[in-house]
Amino acid sequence: MNHERNARMARIVWLLAVIVLLTPTAGAWAVKEYALLSGCTTGPLPCTPFPLGAWFETSLDAAWFITIIGALPLAVAIGAAAIVSGSVWRAVIGVGIVPFAALLLAVIAALSTTSFPGCSVNEGGVKGCLLWGADLNGTFAVATVAPWLLIVWPFVAALATLGCAIGARAVRRKYAAPAVQA
Repeated sequence: MNHERNARMARIVWLLAVIVLLTPTAGAWAVKEYALLSGCTTGPLPCTPFPLGAWFETSLDAAWFITIIGALPLAVAIGAAAIVSGSVWRAVIGVGIVPFAALLLAVIAALSTTSFPGCSVNEGGVKGCLLWGADLNGTFAVATVAPWLLIVWPFVAALATLGCAIGARAVRRKYAAPAVQA
């Protein structure tokens, strides 16, 4: 009974950590889609009464913080929750796939909005990137470096996922119903 309560709480912790990882990236995509639906073109001028450029910048900066700096503590929380709940798939999805996908989607959201006149984005530097009334030079600079983390992430995630999966399997075996012998 106590294990069931702990497993249920672990599932909630897992879900909350996954939501925290994905929310800023989803916010950036929501701002981008709102701009598209409002008829905005990528460029320096504001196109709605709302500060879309500032919202986009804030969403991407939060995505960088959560997926680059906050990924380790969140992955530990996700992994621990997967182990306590005894779910190998929660370990695989939460530690191996979600942080990678959140960072990849944030990079795509950022770099897909940089192709307008006056905006120069490359690893050597970023200049002239005013988007919808906001200066996104710093935010886009992170987007040019973040793909290097995407190269390393699968190896780190594979090791972490393996550890979590082994732990989850051990917990599942410990709390499995004993076999009835006739």
